[in-house]
Amino acid sequence: MTKTKNWKFNCPFCGTTLALRPNPALIGEYRNCFGCGEPFLLKRKESSSPENSVEISAEALISEPKKNSVKAFFNNEKEFSHKKMIADRYSFVKELGRGGMGAVYQVHDTKLNRDVALKTIIHEEDTENQVKRFIREAKTSQKLDHPNIVKIYDIGHIDHIDQYGDSYFFTMELIEGTALDLFIQKNPIHDIQSIEIVQKIAYAIDYAHSKKIIHRDLKPANIMMQTDFEPKLVDFGLAKRLSGENTEQLTAEGVIVGTIQYMSPEQICGDDCLKNSTDIYSLGVILYELLTGSVPFKGDSIIELYDRITTEDAISPSEISSWIPESLSQICLKAMAKKPEDRFAIAKEFGDALAIFLP
Repeated sequence: MTKTKNWKFNCPFCGTTLALRPNPALIGEYRNCFGCGEPFLLKRKESSSPENSVEISAEALISEPKKNSVKAFFNNEKEFSHKKMIADRYSFVKELGRGGMGAVYQVHDTKLNRDVALKTIIHEEDTENQVKRFIREAKTSQKLDHPNIVKIYDIGHIDHIDQYGDSYFFTMELIEGTALDLFIQKNPIHDIQSIEIVQKIAYAIDYAHSKKIIHRDLKPANIMMQTDFEPKLVDFGLAKRLSGENTEQLTAEGVIVGTIQYMSPEQICGDDCLKNSTDIYSLGVILYELLTGSVPFKGDSIIELYDRITTEDAISPSEISSWIPESLSQICLKAMAKKPEDRFAIAKEFGDALAIFLP
């Protein structure tokens, strides 16, 4: 029997080579790159191959700005300036960053005379699900008040920016610093600092869990390192309420959301009943990476990476670096156990277990 070749294509954002098992039903669906986490659309590619073969490509969700789009407004610093106020309150300072779904700007709050961060959707046409997910992120984060979780201030709707249309935004505390993934690329970080960062985020996640909220997208890119070396957890865009509320399905059935390397086996398998333990797993992966310099599982394709995360055991950190105590390795591996019931029962237990390694 001839083995069917995987579909192979490159991420339109970072260029990572991706692969999927052939399935025509996937064409037209949105996926996330396991390398950079950005979303893209799967499209059929014109090919000179035999008729029974299909080739696909990935198309970025961001297209070139159009004159009559909200994105054009936010991409034009001359328009988004001190002469143009957002919600009659916020004036442009500078852009801080952007991804496939939204952008973050530093703006000046003229009412309270302080600089804050403003996040907005940057699609030309905000779909209903995108708007719902965006508003849910703001409202979910606004419920949380913890020193290691970014504080949300204001949620608003921008009505008809001249010719540009409507959009939504929320403001949050302005963090002076950089994301942990970039921070560790440019700064040497020793074992005590790594453990302190993970412990503080573990306690922050435990607090979020006490409010019936799981993050579902814990990764170094969502941990901001401030200039005083204090970590702040950000981006609750994939957060989910654990209450008995009838939460709307905001992603298509079978579509995996999140960054693959940090996702728990049950999240990769599409479990709709994720619990606190999925965040504990992700935090274990972050600790593993900080201790060893690499994530525990890698793959040349999404399929290979899925298989390794769901079936293989991670190499013990103490086998990679001789300075790492075996007891610390066991704590890390316990957080990353394949079965949720084998992990720490709550995130606080994870944080408390790390305390013995801190001064």
